[in-house]
Amino acid sequence: MVGRVNISLLRIMATLVNETKHRLPDAEALGRWIIQQGLDGNAASAVFEGFCGQILAGGIPIQRGLCAMRILHPLQMGSGLVWRRGAEGVEEQIYTEENNVPGAWEKRPLKVMVDDGEPELRRRILGPEVGEEFPVLETLLQEGATDYFGMICGYAVEAVNAQRFGVVFTWTTDRNAGFSDAELDFFRVILPALALAVRVAANRRFTQAVADAYLGHDAARRVLSGEIQRGHVQTVSGAVLL
Repeated sequence: MVGRVNISLLRIMATLVNETKHRLPDAEALGRWIIQQGLDGNAASAVFEGFCGQILAGGIPIQRGLCAMRILHPLQMGSGLVWRRGAEGVEEQIYTEENNVPGAWEKRPLKVMVDDGEPELRRRILGPEVGEEFPVLETLLQEGATDYFGMICGYAVEAVNAQRFGVVFTWTTDRNAGFSDAELDFFRVILPALALAVRVAANRRFTQAVADAYLGHDAARRVLSGEIQRGHVQTVSGAVLL
C-alpha cells in the first residue's frame, strides 16, 4: 500500500511540475489588448508583432509565426506577415499571380485549411520523412523547429463568392516536446480575436489602396474621411495653360 501511495504521489508531482513548467499568457489581459489595438486603428503588422512578443514573454516558446489572408485588391491575391524570434519587426509578404509557383500551393499546409476546409492542422516536425507530405516542414526542421500548428479563423462572405476567406495563423516551436495541449487550447481561444483585429486593420489599408487605384489619392482620401454626401463639391483654384 505504501509503495502504491508513493507512486501516486510521484505521478501527481510530475503532473504539477509539467503544468507549471509550461505557463500560459494571461488570456483576459491579452484579449483586452487585442481589442484596444483594433479600436486604435493600429497597422496589422504592429498588432501581429506585439501579439507574438506577448505570447513569447507569456511562456509559449514560439519560434516563428505567420498571419496570412486573401484580400480584395486589383493586383494582389493575398498578404502575409511573418514573425521570427530574434528578428526585428515582421516580414511582409505579398501574394500575386506572378509569384505563384505552379503546383506549389498543392503541397502547402495552408491549402488543407483554406481549400479543403480543415479548421486546423498540427504536425510534429520529426524524422527523415518530415518533408514528404509538406516540403515546407523540412525547411522548418532545418531552422530547428520541432512542432507546427496551423489554424484558420474563417468569416462569412456573400453567397455569390464561392471562395473561402479567413485569416490563417501558423506557429512553430523549437521546444523538444513541441506544443503542449494547453498551449494549443490557448491558441484556439485567443486567435479569433486576433483575426478580427488584423482583418480590420488590413481592410482599412487595402480599402485605401483600392480607392487610390480607382479614384486617385486625393479623392480617395476625402471619400474615406467621410465626404460622401451626394452633391458635395469643393471649390479649388486652378489655371489652364494653352
